[in-house]
Amino acid sequence: MKILLFRDAVLTGILLCGMAASLPVAFAQGSMIVEPGALIAAPKATLFESKQNLLPSLVGIRAVDEQNMFNDNGRMKMASAERMGNGIIIDPSGIIVTSAHIVNRAKYVLVRLPNGTEVEARVIYTGKEDFSFLKVNVPGFLKPVVWADSSRVRSGDPVVAIIDRESVQGGAITKLVGRGQAEIIEMDVDLKHGDSGGPVFDEQGGLLGLVMARAESQKNKSYAVASNTIHQEYLKFKGSVLVGAE
Repeated sequence: MKILLFRDAVLTGILLCGMAASLPVAFAQGSMIVEPGALIAAPKATLFESKQNLLPSLVGIRAVDEQNMFNDNGRMKMASAERMGNGIIIDPSGIIVTSAHIVNRAKYVLVRLPNGTEVEARVIYTGKEDFSFLKVNVPGFLKPVVWADSSRVRSGDPVVAIIDRESVQGGAITKLVGRGQAEIIEMDVDLKHGDSGGPVFDEQGGLLGLVMARAESQKNKSYAVASNTIHQEYLKFKGSVLVGAE
């Protein structure tokens, strides 16, 4: 199987889709008060009925690299390149999860918020799988996504990816990969270059995974980091921040 290289990230036979600490605050969901990042059941409404409720949790990511290059006259000049992708708000204080291969080693990272404003972010954590946490400092409340329990999904379950806040791609889970629990979700969703960091939802609008890659040899095959893998590391990270603040 061909090994494909996108920048510095290597996966066997799959193509990464990315382009070349705060105190918790409880938030209200319906009649419940939910701690940010808490693993709860997704809402009753179907995803398509609640799409407008999901969009405030989705952002765009732009990572900028700068490097020295020689021009035609042999003189050094600064050149920049951008990697584009998506992200998901997971904490109202401004913590966002995105694909690590988008933001790793970037000179700076910009986040396009749901209101269209673009702000600078910093990488505060990189997980064991292909994801990183970003932090933005903005006034007001950012709406976090609702987590789904990825340990409950099975092959054949329907999923939906929302890319660039507009494109909706539906499909089903085809395989669950992991040691003891699903860490990577394989699905027959047709994604493309630049879709990394986007959310994969269940039918009720709960976050099941984070888009990371697509297969090179098969059009309708993509991969996502399972939500429980991200959620567990998020809770550990949040706990370490709180301990450090004491």
